[in-house]
Amino acid sequence: MDLRTGMAVLETLARADGSTGWTVMIGAETPHLLALLSRDRFDKIYAAGPDVVVAGAFAPQGRAPGLPVTMHGHRTRVIVGVPGSLVGV
Repeated sequence: MDLRTGMAVLETLARADGSTGWTVMIGAETPHLLALLSRDRFDKIYAAGPDVVVAGAFAPQGRAPGLPVTMHGHRTRVIVGVPGSLVGV
């Protein structure tokens, strides 16, 4: 499946059920992340077949200070680009 089609499938799943879309996205991206490894290492991981389990975590490595705003008389910060991300000051 090409990238554009894959993204359309993920979008459709996520619109129907956000949790399903998220779970499928996590599983579908693993080969793409592993493709950043050397070809030799990638081939060793998949040597026994396509049923590979990968675990790990990505954590933010920076700081998003946000933009100061006043809402209903209260100071807060809004992280731009993240809907609903109001962080109290």
